[in-house]
Amino acid sequence: MKTYTRTLTRILLSVVATFSLIACSDGEIQFGEAAKSISPPKPGIISFEATPDKITSGGETVLSWKVAGADRLTIEAKSETGAYQFKSDSLTDAEGKLTVDGITETTDFVLTAVKSITPAKPAEGTQKLSLAVPTPQPVNPLPPVGGIPPPPASTSKNELVSTAVVRVTVTPGGNIVVRMEAVPSEIAPGEQSVIKWEVVDAMEGMTVTLTSDAGDAAMSSYTSCEGTPDEIRYGEEAETVPTVGCAVVEPSIDTIYTVTVKNKNGREGSASVTVNVVEEAFSATLTLNGSESDIEVDAGVVTLAWTVSSREGVTIALRAEGSVDQNCSEALGRITSMEDAQSVQCTVLGETKFTIEATKGEATAQDTITARLKVSADIDLKFDGPTWAFSGERVQIQIKPKEEGMVGSIGQVIIRGAQDKVIESIPASGVTEEVTAPVIVELRGRNGMVKTYHPIAVLGSDVKPLEADLGETAVTRVAIDATNARMYRGVMRDGIQDGKVFFYAGNERRHIDIKTAINGDKNGVGRLAPEGISDAFFNTVKDYPITTIAVREGKADEIYVGTTGVLFRSTDGGKTFKQMVWFPRFKNGVYKDSYATCAGKLQPGTKIDEVVSLGQACDVIAEASGRVLIATDVGVYTVRNIDQYDDPAKAEFVGAPAEGEKASVKGYLTYLAQAHDLEKVDSTYYAATSRGVFKSADGEKWEKVGELSAAFALSYDADAKMLYAGTANGISAISMTGGAWSSKGNPGGTVLSLAVDKYSPLASRTIIAGTSTGAYVSRNGGSSFMTINGVEGEARSVALVAMPMVGLCEGCTNNQIQYGLMIGSAKGTMSGGAIVELTPVTTLPADMPAEATE
Repeated sequence: MKTYTRTLTRILLSVVATFSLIACSDGEIQFGEAAKSISPPKPGIISFEATPDKITSGGETVLSWKVAGADRLTIEAKSETGAYQFKSDSLTDAEGKLTVDGITETTDFVLTAVKSITPAKPAEGTQKLSLAVPTPQPVNPLPPVGGIPPPPASTSKNELVSTAVVRVTVTPGGNIVVRMEAVPSEIAPGEQSVIKWEVVDAMEGMTVTLTSDAGDAAMSSYTSCEGTPDEIRYGEEAETVPTVGCAVVEPSIDTIYTVTVKNKNGREGSASVTVNVVEEAFSATLTLNGSESDIEVDAGVVTLAWTVSSREGVTIALRAEGSVDQNCSEALGRITSMEDAQSVQCTVLGETKFTIEATKGEATAQDTITARLKVSADIDLKFDGPTWAFSGERVQIQIKPKEEGMVGSIGQVIIRGAQDKVIESIPASGVTEEVTAPVIVELRGRNGMVKTYHPIAVLGSDVKPLEADLGETAVTRVAIDATNARMYRGVMRDGIQDGKVFFYAGNERRHIDIKTAINGDKNGVGRLAPEGISDAFFNTVKDYPITTIAVREGKADEIYVGTTGVLFRSTDGGKTFKQMVWFPRFKNGVYKDSYATCAGKLQPGTKIDEVVSLGQACDVIAEASGRVLIATDVGVYTVRNIDQYDDPAKAEFVGAPAEGEKASVKGYLTYLAQAHDLEKVDSTYYAATSRGVFKSADGEKWEKVGELSAAFALSYDADAKMLYAGTANGISAISMTGGAWSSKGNPGGTVLSLAVDKYSPLASRTIIAGTSTGAYVSRNGGSSFMTINGVEGEARSVALVAMPMVGLCEGCTNNQIQYGLMIGSAKGTMSGGAIVELTPVTTLPADMPAEATE
């Protein structure tokens, strides 16, 4: 490193020997024979400060500086308005301080440092090379406040100048503002108050004192003032009284507390608060929902609470003037002292004023508070209870405001029905009323709004009597096809009636000519039976009732109609029928009197020697796949695929044993039993027979369900997974998850037909039962039954269809259910349909299929 330095020195000396550097006054570098001088740099301002830089009007500050390389210094200032100006004498100390007072406006002070120079003349023949020399920046540069522009870079060509600026901010003069409060300002003996204060525009160097006129010793001060007095005291105590702080005091008499502030310029300020100490008066206070003032409530339920300044020896009386529920009135009446409950919940039915009267010796205290109910712009009701009923049926419904906040807006609710009833007010919890269907509910609001509701749909309002002039004596079978929303009813007619059986599709009367269907036309064309067989029928059979009507799943035009001895099939919507099957019962035997058949009826006959079928089809399930199950009075038979044959000769029935076989071995356990009703549950078939209830996975081999001895009708409740059966002794039910049959009530008489409304509340299922004495409905799962008006005599057949409306119309939901109902009786048919809104909501799968129960 030393070698390198010496070498560099020699090089520089060689260069200096050749050229001379001369500094010129115009900032150029000249190369000539000899260098005369180099221009000195500008003076350097190391620091320039004002302490303090914030003062009040008329105050003072100390300007301090430190410079280097200056011959003289000056400080000048001029405020924006010119009201304050300052210019110092020439200063020669490189480091010093200067006190400036009487400053009335915010002012920029400018320090100017000047360095005098003597320029050197360049040697003749020198060359000039310009070299820019940067000008030093002033310390603390600020935009000017007053009228003094920044000094020029130099006052002459023989001076170098540097400047710096410092700003002194001036706040208005006058007294120092102090804000002060006491929380609370009035206390009882032994209680505490928090004194809080704040010095506005606080500055450094202020002195703050806290005193009281009671001569209290020095009080502790705190800067953390949130929370209770004890919480404040747990905080860190301030060493001196702060400009923003608090103190916790506990005076025994009325006391004035004063905060005094003084700054170093002599300005002062103060504020005072008084904490009054008062003896506690005997008092009583009521609150509603925590408020001591009158309130408006969204709902009718409020919490009433009370306090009394003294507990011992105090008796109290509480009362409500207005309209509250009975529980509230009774609860208020039981409270007589502060040892009892100190709050109750009350349902306010209208504007109500609550009053407390407290007594202690000769002293009394009273307080009142009022609850008012808000009036909504829109009001509505909701209803809980059956969504539908039969005309004339008495049911219970609960009426409630749709939202609790609507309680106060309800003026009257009028129930218009068999007897009008006016309800003046309805609490948020609602009211329960017994009504007779049909019923209309009218809502009248305090805001003048009137709304009308039909909370219960009426089913079965259409009653069609039998047509006696056509020989009709009873309705024997009803059915509803949910696919085309068509209702069917079959009738019994007196005598043979020219070999015709009649049924109705809607209101259209149709018939089947048995003779033509069996024998063909007059020339024998279309004959389906051996010649003379129909004559044997008509000579033997006395009655031809319609024993079953069914529509094939997914094919609304394929209809099955059964009567004595024959099941007919139509593929054109019932315009023409063809005999489908025979029901062989006796062969070369003698038959006398009558025998039991569908629904416990008796089939009359006479002695014959020919092959005669007296069997009847009691129920049919025709599936989309082609499988057809037929419940007959000689067992259940299955046609595996109805589409594979249309000739009775090809009709092979599965269900009867071949000659030499045993029915029990083949699994034909319903063989020769009267099978009255069929029900399909998921993929399993159930049959109600004279031997009990049986089930089958394929409709061919059967096994018994439980120990029920006999059954006439079935209905399945999918949600409850419960199978219901109608018997001679009422209604029984069995769970699909296991267990035995149990009784579900007895409407009276033999239960011949049955339907369960699976959309009714699970805990109180609606059950419809057709019996040997009429039709009945239960709204409590069978615990009790009521007669269905309009149905007279034996009700052999009931059909109920209920399906969600989702997908059937725009905006329809699973909560909207379409109902269809039919009941056939000895006097006629009751029918009807409606779309109802479920209450409460029952969640259903979107693909829930229609359910038809007969």
